[in-house]
Amino acid sequence: MSTAYFLKNLAIAAGLLILGLSVWFYKDPVTQDIHYGYLSAALLSTLLFPLSKKLIESFFLTFTTRSFWTTGLFTESPGKNGLYVMYYIVCMLLAIPVAGAYLMYVAIKKVARQGHS
Repeated sequence: MSTAYFLKNLAIAAGLLILGLSVWFYKDPVTQDIHYGYLSAALLSTLLFPLSKKLIESFFLTFTTRSFWTTGLFTESPGKNGLYVMYYIVCMLLAIPVAGAYLMYVAIKKVARQGHS
């Protein structure tokens, strides 16, 4: 993952975080009932969003081609913006589980490699 890819997607995730926090604190002042667990999970998801997006893209591109996602139903149009929003929200929600699964995969692979040496 390149630095430019990471920073671009981190900016998207930060925008989603700001939007989510503004909706969350719309009626209640920020000082009332701050749930630090939710806030820390949101911040962690924001930081892991670029990794999650990259892993999800890589997973689906093993079964399809890049041209599949740019033709037919997925052509660039105003309607595709809604699909982008849903995709980004799914990546944000799955950021912690996907990153955790990836780290477990890397750890198991490393232990298996050391066992064979």
